[in-house]
Amino acid sequence: MGSSINELGLIDRLFSIVNDEEAGSDPDVILANYFLTHYTELADLNVWDIADACYVSRSSVRRFCQRVGFDNYRQLKSEMRTYNHSYAYFMKAATQENYRDNITKELISMALELNRRCDTEEMNRIVTRIHDSGKVLFLTSYSTLSVVHEFQRPLVLSGKVVGIKSDILENDAYLGSMTENDYVFVVSAMGNYARVVAPMLKNCKARKAVLTASRKDDFAQPFDDVYHLSAEDYDGVKSWFGKYGMFYFFDVLYSEYVRKYGIRFHRNEIKEKREIKQKTEQPAQNTGMTFIKKE
Repeated sequence: MGSSINELGLIDRLFSIVNDEEAGSDPDVILANYFLTHYTELADLNVWDIADACYVSRSSVRRFCQRVGFDNYRQLKSEMRTYNHSYAYFMKAATQENYRDNITKELISMALELNRRCDTEEMNRIVTRIHDSGKVLFLTSYSTLSVVHEFQRPLVLSGKVVGIKSDILENDAYLGSMTENDYVFVVSAMGNYARVVAPMLKNCKARKAVLTASRKDDFAQPFDDVYHLSAEDYDGVKSWFGKYGMFYFFDVLYSEYVRKYGIRFHRNEIKEKREIKQKTEQPAQNTGMTFIKKE
């Protein structure tokens, strides 16, 4: 069974409830804490176990599951059984002796490969498409959402506003409104998110690209461009490329953008423009009329 958008963001949704809402007797907070504490056991528990442990009704458990994106607890359980294996890569690495030395070697090797892979004209083409496109939308799973946010924010200083979405629907109105002059960029470290959104992009007219550490091609059909972070295949697993490589890629992409298009205005430039405007709008002498410079 493939992953759904709901499943990919489950941990984030649970933490959002715990972090953003007041503790105490709120059933949702109690359930969110229980789900996080027993996360690895969720696939083996049933709704009666959870209701008894949290002193809530079974209907409360069902409503909570709907709040975090599932029809009921049975659907959540079935998808959880296919999920935890994705962390095996990190769990295996974390239990190695000399972990610090090993991760250092891995990161150096990763950085060298990414440096070679990013040193291409294609990076310049991506930057140009972002700049020239009318609408730009990044679709990303919750695991890489913060990475794309860090790219989105400083682009404003260059006069470019791009959108970000994680949850999209089958007939998403925004995707449906996009034209050939727009750009959709999917960020999917393990390939799972790309598989979920690919069917939803079939009728989208915008140019479509995907960035991934997966080498599988079963989700490539709707995309015009597929960018691989690594020569190795990290499909379905958390990897150094998916975790740290994304930061590297978007830092390089932002550098390319700023070096090509610059920052729109510095504060002193705004001050100079204001002073020029004030001078041109000063009243003309001996007329009693205000002189406005014609464009």
